[in-house]
Amino acid sequence: MIKFALPYNGDMDFIDQSLYMYGNYIESYFGNLGIDDFGGGRAQTQNIVKQENELKAILDKLNAAGIDFNYVINNNGLMNEEFTEKYQERYLRFINKLVDLGIRKVTLSNPYLIQYTKQKLPALKISASVNLKTRSWEELEYLIQLGIDEATLHYDLIKNFAELIRIRSKTDLLLKLIPNDLYISNCPWQKGHTRMQGSHSKHKETKTPYFSYYRNKCVNIRNLRPEEIYSGKWIAPADIPKYMEIGYKNFKLLDRLATTEWIMKSIEIYIEQSRTTHLEEILGTYGSKSNIHATISDGPLEQALYPRDQLELIPEISQVENKLWYSAAHTDNCMHCTLCRHAADQGLIYPEDKREQYIENNRRWQSRITKLPYIKELNFGEVQRIEYK
Repeated sequence: MIKFALPYNGDMDFIDQSLYMYGNYIESYFGNLGIDDFGGGRAQTQNIVKQENELKAILDKLNAAGIDFNYVINNNGLMNEEFTEKYQERYLRFINKLVDLGIRKVTLSNPYLIQYTKQKLPALKISASVNLKTRSWEELEYLIQLGIDEATLHYDLIKNFAELIRIRSKTDLLLKLIPNDLYISNCPWQKGHTRMQGSHSKHKETKTPYFSYYRNKCVNIRNLRPEEIYSGKWIAPADIPKYMEIGYKNFKLLDRLATTEWIMKSIEIYIEQSRTTHLEEILGTYGSKSNIHATISDGPLEQALYPRDQLELIPEISQVENKLWYSAAHTDNCMHCTLCRHAADQGLIYPEDKREQYIENNRRWQSRITKLPYIKELNFGEVQRIEYK
């Protein structure tokens, strides 16, 4: 039976609704306190759990239902601080406090902290973060030796069926795949993106604006090369059975920044496994609406901090059937394959043929973002993260 790890977005009603509607399909929820001393991998400042008593109420409800809340500690830019006695003492106090509240599972993205946590708290389940970039059996085996109890495999494996089959043949460990993040194949910006998110989701002495340059690069490159949408590592709902057939039955849905309505719709569509059109509406990288502050998006292209409506052109995305994608014979070298280019011709519809205009908008906007006046404005602006509606 298919199971989902669901993103906790700070809305207690989401817990109640999803348990009532889809309780049999839920393996766990994942999230954190929004801002803590260690970083949860999302720059969350609003609409998220901030108090320990709120977390305790959630944990009591979930533990009674036999469902884990997976607390995410996803900061992979610690600058070797994890090896210091002072950090370890502070970290261990925090983990013990989580356990006292009722946490039974944590996600970690630092190999040393995996080993250290397992040694200190052997009963605590450890989930290896997708940010560890586990892309082979050998990499997974190393993490198993460190003490993990489960892992979210990296996006780059999603269309590498040969390695997925090999990994599954080696272990019965709980393994998860993320189906609804349109991750660019071999994305060159992921490390910078995840480090930025981790740094902005922890308490820090210096306050800096959260500004996702990497998000803009991702969206823009998909407008420049539409085939990136189909070579990207995501799973169409109707293709979920292909993964279940080779032993992958656990899926981690994004996004913690999404509204309850958006997440509930995504759960329903991935359970039904039949939708083939308007898939952009359930892909976390795209998100059809934004709660980003109005002053950021409003204004002329040359003045607004991030004029999203003028930079992000989202096409309609339809599933394109191709059995070779989901075969051990499928090459992972895109230089020797044209399937995704043909898929883009068949499956994408751009609004009013505006693609070239948006490419030019991005060129003009990017030409000003490294100039001093823009940086000064950014430092005093209200740029937050993008939330999905």
